[in-house]
Amino acid sequence: MKQRPIDAAAIVLLLAIACALYLPYLFDKPGFSGDSIKFQAIGPVLGAPHPTGYPLYMGLLWMAAKIPVSTYAFKANAVSLFFSLGSIVLLYAFIRRLGNSPWNAFALSAFFASTPVVWNYSCVAEVYSLHWFFLIVFLRLSYEWLQSATPLRFTVLFLVLTASFLHHLLTITLLPGFLLLLYFNRAKWPSIKTIVFALSMSFLIFISVHALFFLRLQMHPPYMDGGQLGVREYVSYIMGGGYRTLLFADESIISWMQKCAALCLRFADEWSWPACVIALIATIANLRAAVVYRQNELLLLASLFTWIFICGPYDIPDLEQYFPHTLILLLLLVAHRLPQDTNQARNLWPLLFAACVVIFIGLRWSTPPQELVKYRASQPQPLRELLTQVPQHAILDAGFYTYEQLFNYYRMEQERFDVKPFILPEFAAQTFNYVVYGVPLTTRGETIEARRRAFTFVDVAAYQRLGLHVERLYQQEKSPLNETFVERILNTAQGKCVYIAGAPSLVAGNRSEWVEAFQQLGLQLSEDEMNQHCVVAFHPNFGIADENFIVIHHQDDIEITPPNQQAQLVSQKKDGGYLSYIEIQNVRFGDYQSGYTFVIADAWGAAQAFTIDPMYGTRVFPFDLVEVRPPAN
Repeated sequence: MKQRPIDAAAIVLLLAIACALYLPYLFDKPGFSGDSIKFQAIGPVLGAPHPTGYPLYMGLLWMAAKIPVSTYAFKANAVSLFFSLGSIVLLYAFIRRLGNSPWNAFALSAFFASTPVVWNYSCVAEVYSLHWFFLIVFLRLSYEWLQSATPLRFTVLFLVLTASFLHHLLTITLLPGFLLLLYFNRAKWPSIKTIVFALSMSFLIFISVHALFFLRLQMHPPYMDGGQLGVREYVSYIMGGGYRTLLFADESIISWMQKCAALCLRFADEWSWPACVIALIATIANLRAAVVYRQNELLLLASLFTWIFICGPYDIPDLEQYFPHTLILLLLLVAHRLPQDTNQARNLWPLLFAACVVIFIGLRWSTPPQELVKYRASQPQPLRELLTQVPQHAILDAGFYTYEQLFNYYRMEQERFDVKPFILPEFAAQTFNYVVYGVPLTTRGETIEARRRAFTFVDVAAYQRLGLHVERLYQQEKSPLNETFVERILNTAQGKCVYIAGAPSLVAGNRSEWVEAFQQLGLQLSEDEMNQHCVVAFHPNFGIADENFIVIHHQDDIEITPPNQQAQLVSQKKDGGYLSYIEIQNVRFGDYQSGYTFVIADAWGAAQAFTIDPMYGTRVFPFDLVEVRPPAN
């Protein structure tokens, strides 16, 4: 394949499309998931987040953290963007190398770039875009080795496979196909000396990287998902730890096949039914070539079937995160069966094929991934202010926040990665015994003697009931910690739409405060009305003009739709109460059986969203940081 100006133009257009999708969601704040926050916070200290450790990826985050720009969160997110863009370009070049026209290569690569999971994990700190990058590089090198089997290509092929294993264990799905490829192409093997050298170098690099990573954790152990690890525990850790029990479940052949079939059906939600039909046709069409010629098609099909065989019964709810791996295999199978780059000027169908993909991209553009929309709408500022007030080496009772979230938020906002600022007692009674009687706390493999100050910002009443003295540390009149949700809406929602959904029927107390707060927003709701099965309210253009909205009563739910159709507010009858939520552009906010969800929407959709539990008062973030001390007497 000769590179021509049209290829350069296609690559530029691909990158422009990808950046148009990704950049609006490339933020400089902590990620939307616990893993994303963890990677952003642990990367700068070259720590181990959770099995399998991801030493190569953590090393890249550590190097990125040294770049003197923006926040650690942004730099970690940008690493994902960098390898995602690189994967798109490499995929285009590989499809062109297979003999396809620029139109076909552009269409297939653009389809990959615009699928929801690829879009999602190109914008936040996650391990997957680096895995896609290694996968495409390995498949391309395998193809080139088949075309011209030189010793150097053989050695580099094994080194890339080793680097991929140092990053993600999903690489194991490539092994059966790769071993078959090597077996059926024994005539292309290099000398024994080259084979021994390639295997020795791969083994040495793999062992050395893990040994250095293990020693790093022993000398300066940052946060790990568990206690201190010995050699045996570390080996188990990098092999998946407890996740192996989800992977190698006790399945019968029938249930295994059923789960694999169900996994294939889930592709339609990600790729659309027409794309799945094309992928199925391409898979069947490549079977003969794989059996007869035993070349690149064999590697792709064997890797695809191995992926389905392993991931089908894998019992995790977010299995979609592995879909881009198999999507790359399927796109390359499609590329093998597309017409070759002959009579390109007289062939109109590749242009139509590319046009269909552009239409697909347009449809995807209007419905970005839900996680990214929620990420865009999240406002962690109150939590930031609270955590920066906590003295170092203090004990912080996190309540319903997990240790992991608080620890990593603290690292991100303080930009301190060399301290352990707080330990999480599981119950208030533990803090009571620690503060009053000096009983040491043992958690995360560490014993905390009774010398540290103790703080809390949830369930203050529980400590007061135990007889402890609770003293507020900071008084800041304009702090977001002291800003009520009414004040936030009045300050930030002028000229924007405000949607409010709540199901307070399960909540006891302080309804009079909510009635007063709603009255400030122009919502006339009595306590009796709030005691009914649900409360759902809507302000279409807050601060400018009110409009009527449509209320539809069904037997078990209520739907409220604004005139502009931008949002829908739903309350559904559930066991023990009603479930209320707000849906904007197919993204659901809320899903709570108690509390209120507020969404401020602009022309782009949800601009800000927050939820308030009435049990904790009427503030946006109703938790003052207080110090817990023994009784005065």
